[in-house]
Amino acid sequence: ALPILLKLGLHPNIAGLLDAWSEDEFYIVVDATPARTMKSLDLPLGAKDAAIVALHVARGLAHCHARRVTVWDVRPNTITIDMEGTADCFFDLFCEAEATVQAVKLVEFGFATVRGSSFRGCTRSYASPETRKLIADIGDLAIAETSQDQYAWGLVVAELFQGHGKRHFVDSKGELADLCRALSRECVGDNPKRRPPMAWVANRLERFVDVHRAASRDLDVRDAARLHDTLGAACHHVGAVHLAEQHLSAAARLRANKILADEPHDWVASTTEPEEPEEEEDLASTDEPDERSEEH
Repeated sequence: ALPILLKLGLHPNIAGLLDAWSEDEFYIVVDATPARTMKSLDLPLGAKDAAIVALHVARGLAHCHARRVTVWDVRPNTITIDMEGTADCFFDLFCEAEATVQAVKLVEFGFATVRGSSFRGCTRSYASPETRKLIADIGDLAIAETSQDQYAWGLVVAELFQGHGKRHFVDSKGELADLCRALSRECVGDNPKRRPPMAWVANRLERFVDVHRAASRDLDVRDAARLHDTLGAACHHVGAVHLAEQHLSAAARLRANKILADEPHDWVASTTEPEEPEEEEDLASTDEPDERSEEH
C-alpha cells in the first residue's frame, strides 16, 4: 500500500504517510488515527453524528478519486472514528468539546489501486454487483472501479443510521436523515453509471452539516510538524541523535511545504453536479426498503 499512500498524500480523512526513511531497517511515519473502528461502535448513531461521519468518509473517498485511486474495501472495519469521551490523551490536545464526532479516517489500503490497474480484491459483503462479477472473473473493470466505492459508502451510511448489518433505511426522522437516505439509495442504484461522484455527495452533505461547529480534531500538517518536534526532542534527550535529526528534519520539511491538510477541496468547486433524479422526493420519503441494497 506504500505507493498508494504516496500518491494520496495528506488529507484529514485519510491515514496518510508523513515520513519514511531507512536506517538499517525501513521506517514509515503515518498519520495518527482514532483507535476505534465503526465496527466497534454501538450503532445506530444519532442523526447529526451519523451525517458527520458520512460526510468525512465521502470527503476522504473524493480525495482518493481525485487522484484516480479506487479504495475497493470501504467497510466498517476500515473506517476509524474518534468520539468525544473515547479519545486518547494526545488527541485531547486538539479537540473541540462541542462535537461528538472528533475525527474520521479511512485506513487499510491493501486492495486500493490506481484506476486502470489490475483488480486486487474486495470484501464480498460490501461489493457492488459489478465488483462481484470481477471477483468471479467475468466483470468489467472500468465500470466497477468507478462505482464500487460509492456503492460501499451507501451501505455504510445505512448502517450508521440503522445499525450493524442493516443495509436499507426503514425509518428516518429529520432533514439530515432524509438527505442521507436519499444519497445512500442513489449510491446503491442498479445503474452504476448513475451513482453520483463522491465529491458531489460531499458537497450536498456540506450544505446541511454544520462542519464548523463539528470541526475534526484530525492532525493537520502543522500538528504533525509539532509532533515531529516533540519526538525529536525526546530522542535527543535519550541520546538517539540520528533519529532526533530525522524527526526534526521531517518537521522542517512539513513547515517548508506549507501544505495544510484541510486545503484539498478544489474538487468541490470544480465538480459538475449530475442531473437530479426525477423521483428524488420519493427517495427521501419513508417508503419500503430497497431490496437490492440488502446483503443476504
